[in-house]
Order: sequence, then C-alpha cells, then structure tokens
Amino acid sequence: MAGIKIRKLTAAQFRKELRGYSREDLAALLEGLYKDCPDAASYLNIRMGGEAYEKALLSEAKEKIRKGFYTNSGNARLNLDAARTAINNFEKIGPSAESLIDLRLSFIEYGAEIISDYRRLPDSLFSSVEHMIQAMIRAFNQIKDPTEGRRLAAHFRDRLDKLANMTSWDNEWFFDNLDSELQEIKWLQAETETVAADIQTGDALLGEAASKETQEGIPQSVTAAENAHTEAQDPAPAVELPPITDASAILPEEDGKLFYKLWLPLLDYVNMKLHINDLRDLRSPEDLDPEAVKEISCALTQNLSLIDDYLKEKGGGLAQEHRSIVAGWKKLVDGRFVLERNLKKGSILISIDNNAVYQVRGIQSSLEEMFSYYPVPLLIDTTILPYRGILIIDGIVAPMNIMLGGGIKKTFKDAYTSAKRRKQIITTL
Repeated sequence: MAGIKIRKLTAAQFRKELRGYSREDLAALLEGLYKDCPDAASYLNIRMGGEAYEKALLSEAKEKIRKGFYTNSGNARLNLDAARTAINNFEKIGPSAESLIDLRLSFIEYGAEIISDYRRLPDSLFSSVEHMIQAMIRAFNQIKDPTEGRRLAAHFRDRLDKLANMTSWDNEWFFDNLDSELQEIKWLQAETETVAADIQTGDALLGEAASKETQEGIPQSVTAAENAHTEAQDPAPAVELPPITDASAILPEEDGKLFYKLWLPLLDYVNMKLHINDLRDLRSPEDLDPEAVKEISCALTQNLSLIDDYLKEKGGGLAQEHRSIVAGWKKLVDGRFVLERNLKKGSILISIDNNAVYQVRGIQSSLEEMFSYYPVPLLIDTTILPYRGILIIDGIVAPMNIMLGGGIKKTFKDAYTSAKRRKQIITTL
C-alpha cells in the first residue's frame, strides 16, 4: 500500500488560510498550539512575555549545558548530546542573537575548561567544541547592524579574551587554534578599530588645544611664518599598502611575487657595493644558491644604511608604496631563533638573545612545510622582516644541528605562554 503524501503549506498559503479564520477560530488555534507544542509555547511566551521570559529560558538552558559537562558535585563528565540538545531546543524558540551567542559561548567555556584540565580526552569533545566555536563565530558575523555588532563584541569581550588566553600542557595546539579562530569575529576587530580611532581623535584634539594654548599672545605673523617653515621642511606622508589581514602561514601569492621583486634587486645592489660573491643580476628566487644569497643577506644586516643608498640611487622607478616596504626593512631582526611551534596563522620564533617572541609567515612555503621532518622546537638561523603590517622571514632559513634538552624546551615554551598571556607576541615592527 502506497504511503499518503501530505503537502505542507507554504508561508504564503498559510497566511491565506489564516485570513479565512475568525478571531475565535484563531484564538482556539493558538491555544491548542500553546498547550500541545512546548517549543511553540516557549516561542509565544518570549514574544508575549518579553525579555524576562527569554532570560529565564536562557538560565535554564545554561544549567542543562553545565550538567552536560559536570556533575552536581563538580566532577567532569561528558554528556555532549544533552548539552547540544539544550542549545538546539533553545534555538527553536527564536531567541535574540545575544542569548544564542551567550549559550554557545557557555558550551565552549565548559569544553575548554575540561580540555585544559584533563588528559586522554575523546575526539568527540574536540570536534563538538570546534563545531560550537564555528557556530558562535557565524552568529557574530551574521549581525548586520554595526552598532549592535560592536555592542555584543564589547559585551562578551572579557569572556572571549579569557578563552583566547587559556592554555594546556597536553592540548596547547587546541588553544592556539582557538585563539586564531576567535580573531575571525569581525566585530571584535571593529571594536578595537573604533577604540583606536577614538584615542587618535582624542590625541588630535588635545594636540590642537595645546597648540592654541602655546600660540596665545604670539603675533600671528610670527606663527604663520613658523608654520610655513615647518610645512616646507616636513616631508609628504609616506604612501603605504594596507596591512595584510588574512590568517595564513604564508603570504598571498601576489605578495610573495612582490616580495622577491623588491628584495632580490636590493641584495643585488648590496653585492655590487660590497663584492660578497659572484652572484649577479638577482631577479628570481629560482636556481639561486641559498648559501650565496644568505651571505649577501647577512652583509645587508650589518650595513643597513645601504637601504637608504639603494633607494636614492636605484629606487626612482619604485612606486611610493613599494619604497615604503623597502625602507621598512631597516627594522629587520637577524639572528638565531627557536622555532617553538607552528600555528594556523604563522610560526612562533623566539630570539635566543633576548627571548622576544615573534609570529612570522613564510614567503611561498610555511616554516612547518620547510621543516616537516624536523621535530619542534628547532634552532634556526634566519632574518625577520616587516611586510605590510605583518612579519615574514627572508626566505632563507638554516636549521642548526643542535639538540635542545627538555629544560631548554620548557624555558622557550614558558616564554611563548607568558608572551601570549601578556599579549606581547610581536606581529609587526
């Protein structure tokens, strides 16, 4: 016997049907729905009872999530299905974005606590928390109103910062990835930019007020003459390319090409001036002897004034934004570093001279790819360069044949953890 197919009404058909109902019929329909369908009853209560009812349901759902991770006595347990069901049921009642983000964030917080405190955890916990992180980020990024987005970012800022600063001896990779993913919340970035803009505006107003106060009582002719002299002496502001904002362990392809287009002619000029070796006309990284290129690069780090000479003699054909990149290389950092770990958004290098912690990208290959057969931490020799608001290596990395003992490994791991907690990881120069 063939099954009976039931055709569901579309929204338009449903509205049309409702128009034929009397007030009494509509009241009876809603009353039946309220009595027989708990989700519908909650939906109607939120819309009729307002914010107070939604908060009560939110509190109830949070308690169900807590019981999915902990017993009443505070011992850890994992009933992830119950915790997820609490969120799914709450979502069905059509809550506000704030409440839904709050609930998902609670799930992530409980999961992160257990991942931080316990070992030998099931893969299902990591995958469930990862899924909830992505769902929370989507909820944030689907907010269209900038005012509301920034408000919620500020509202949840402390909880998100606490998550980003969590760590674990055994599952540190999880928290590194969590930190990277939380940076994908666009309203967190917008909130930071707004604060920075407010500070800059305040500084400008203070500077203007101070300038007016200083000029009080000075003849206008003198002030005008000084201003004209200052304007004549001050150079035009540098033209720069916007910072790179994507999360990746390597440069975008076009930037990789641009780097070599700017870097190799500079090295060619250095070699011409200092006669380091026989390499000539450096235009492409292909088929170049890395050791010979490294010799020239090392000579540049000892003679950074050559960058100014190069820009004066050879930089006339460069666009202003490209000149700014080359000029910025006077801030390069050369030396030996510990490659402490590889992250989604780059690698962590720690200077063996002063324990400064840097986050860097590769040019066309990540450091993880370059040293896929080497265990980290690993001692390397390289040069760190600023490039469009981030840090990169110069493309040549030499591993040092030195084994790092357990004590030294812990020292550098602690240096990274401390820098991360204090937000002192250097990402630009």
